[in-house]
Amino acid sequence: MIDLGNPQIIDSEIEDFFSKGGTLSTKIPGFEERFGQIEMAKVVANNFNNGGISLIEAGTGIGKSYAYLYPAILKALNKELDENYTPTIIATSSITLQNQLYDKDIPNLLRYLDLEPGSIKYSLLLGRNNYLCYKRFKEYAENNALLIDLIKGFNNWIKTTTTGLKMEIQDTILNSDWNLVCSDSDYCVGFKRCRYSGLCYYFKAYKRAQEADVVITNQHVLALDSKIRAEKDEGYEVPCLLPPFNTLVIDEAHNFKEISRKILSEEFDCAGLKDALNLLFRKDKKLLATTLELILQQFKKGIELSAEVFNKDRKQILAKTAAVETEISELKGKKLLDNEFNFNPATVDKYSALFEKIKILLPLCEAHYKAVMDLQNRYAKLEVEENNYLSNLKFVCSKLDCSICAMKSILNLATSDNRIYYLENDVIKIAPMNLGSFLSSNFFNLINSIVCCSATLTTNKNFDFFINTYNIRALCYTTNIFTSPFRYDEHMKILIPEDAIAYNVERDEEFQKYVTQQVRKAIIASSGGALVLFTSYSMMNKVYSTLRNENFKIFCQSKSSSKQELLNKFKENINSSLFGVASFWEGIDIPGNSLRLVIIVKLPFISPSDPIYNGMKLLCSPQNAWGLFNSYSIPSTIISTKQGIGRLIRNNEDRGIVVFLDNRL
Repeated sequence: MIDLGNPQIIDSEIEDFFSKGGTLSTKIPGFEERFGQIEMAKVVANNFNNGGISLIEAGTGIGKSYAYLYPAILKALNKELDENYTPTIIATSSITLQNQLYDKDIPNLLRYLDLEPGSIKYSLLLGRNNYLCYKRFKEYAENNALLIDLIKGFNNWIKTTTTGLKMEIQDTILNSDWNLVCSDSDYCVGFKRCRYSGLCYYFKAYKRAQEADVVITNQHVLALDSKIRAEKDEGYEVPCLLPPFNTLVIDEAHNFKEISRKILSEEFDCAGLKDALNLLFRKDKKLLATTLELILQQFKKGIELSAEVFNKDRKQILAKTAAVETEISELKGKKLLDNEFNFNPATVDKYSALFEKIKILLPLCEAHYKAVMDLQNRYAKLEVEENNYLSNLKFVCSKLDCSICAMKSILNLATSDNRIYYLENDVIKIAPMNLGSFLSSNFFNLINSIVCCSATLTTNKNFDFFINTYNIRALCYTTNIFTSPFRYDEHMKILIPEDAIAYNVERDEEFQKYVTQQVRKAIIASSGGALVLFTSYSMMNKVYSTLRNENFKIFCQSKSSSKQELLNKFKENINSSLFGVASFWEGIDIPGNSLRLVIIVKLPFISPSDPIYNGMKLLCSPQNAWGLFNSYSIPSTIISTKQGIGRLIRNNEDRGIVVFLDNRL
C-alpha cells in the first residue's frame, strides 16, 4: 500500500508492489516474484531517502527498470511533503531503452497503480540534434527544391509528428541530410527571435522536462549538462540542459565513461575552421552580395566595420590555417602524427614547428572572434525581420571559440599530464585521460542521490574498475550484485572449437579464413538464428563478402541500414543470421527462437592502436604498462564480453549456444 503521508519510501511499499500476492501479481498474467527485483528496489528507495551513491549490477531478467521507476513514482507522489523536491533524472545510453521506459514501462506502472493520467508528469528529453528544426528544414527545402520526394516525405511527417524526433523517420533519411535540418545550438537564434518558435520541437521537449517529475534522457545530455554547469561554476539547483535535480539514475552505466570522455574532449579541425570563416562570405545569388555585406547593410549607423576589413582578416587566418594543415600533413608523412602516435610531453620537441604555426594563428583567431562576437551582439539588438544572418554569426563564433580553446590546450601540451592528444581524420583531438578527477568533483560529489546500474558493472565480482575510473572511493557509496534469475547452466552452452586460433596481427589472414569456415559451419548446424559479433568492420565485411552468396540469409551491419531495420529483418526471418560490430554487442533484445546462437569472433580487447589506450601507455612508465593492461584493458574486455554473451538469453524460455572462435578465453 502506498503511504501518501510520508515522504520517505518504506520497505513495505516495495514488498506490497513487487511480492507474490502484491499489486503486480494482480495486474500481470503469469507474474513471477523476483527476489533480486525486490531487493534492488529497496536499495534504490533507500538511496532516494538518504542520498549517496549506489552501484548496482542487476543481471538480465531482474527487471531493473521497474526497480528504479517505482521508487521514482513514489517519490513524485509525495512531492508536496518534500520541501527540497526535484525531479528524478533517468539517463541511459541507448535509444532502445529510452523508448522502452517512456513508451512502455512508465505508462504500464501508472496503469498498474490505478493512477489518473497526469498525476505523475514524465518526459523524454534527448540531445537537440535528435529534433527537427523547422526553420532549418524550410531553408533546406528552398535550397533543394529538386529533391521532391524527400521534401514531400518530410512535409507529410511534419503533419503527423508530435515529437519531431529523428527516430520516427531514421529508416528513410540519410544522416547527411538530417544534419542539415536538425536542431543545432550553433545555429539557433533563440526562441523569442525565431519566426517558427511555435514549431520548435526541442523547446517543447525542454519545457516539458522542466515541469516533469521523471525525465528520461540520454547519457550524452547528462554529461554535457554537467560540463556546462562546471564551466559556469553552477550547481544542480539551477536549470541547465536538464532541470534542477538532486536524484539521478544512470542505467547502462558501464557506457558513461566513454560518453563522458567524448563530451569532455576538444578538437582542432582546420577544414571546419575554414568552412566557418567562409560562411559569411558566401554570395547570395539573388541579392548579389555576400552574407556579411547583407548583415552590414542592416545597420543604418554606428557600425564602423567593413566587409573589406573582415575579408582581410579572414584571408590572413585562412593562410595561417593552411600552414598548420601543411605541417600536420608533413608530420603524418614522417609517421610522427596519426591515430597511433600521440603528442606527449616527452616528445614535445618533435612538434615544435607545428606549435609555432599555431602560436601565430591563435591571436588572429582571437581577434577575429572578438570582432564577429561584437557584430553578433550588435545585430541581435536590431529590430529586423528574422533571417539566417544571426544564426550564421552564432555558428562562426562557436567554431572560432572551439578552435581557440583547442589551440590553447595544444600549446599547453608540455605541462599537461592528464590529456591525450592524437590525430583522427586530420583533426587534432584532445581527450581527458583521467575522467575521475572531473566527474568526482563536478558530478558525483554534487548530486545528492545517484544510482548507477547495469547488467555488467563488475569484473571478477567487484566494482573496483568503476570505482577507480570515477575516483569515488573517498565518497559515500554502496555496492550490490543481484544475479539473473535465468538458469544459464541449463539454458546456455559455451563452446570453444578445439582448433580455435589465438588471434594476433601476423596471423590476420589465416584467422579470417578460419573464422569464415567456422561461421559457415555453425550457421548451417543451427539453421541460422545466429548473431555473429565482430570487433572490426574490416573482418566482418570480408567474412560477409565470402558467405553472402551461400544458401542462407545474412543481414550485415552497414552505413546504409539502420540498426533497428536490421534487427526487425532478423526477427522476421527466423532462419537468417545477423553480422554486427560495436553497437550490436549490447542494447539489443531478441527473445525467442529468432536468436539461438551467438558467435563471438574475437575477444573485444581494446585495439593497440586505440588513441586513448595508446595515449595512456605513452604517458605511463614502461614498468606500469602491464599494470595498465590489467587495470584498464582486461576489465573493459570482460565487460564487453559479458554484454555480448548477454544477447542470447533474454527470458526463461530462451535456449542457445555461445561460440568463441578466439582461444584466448
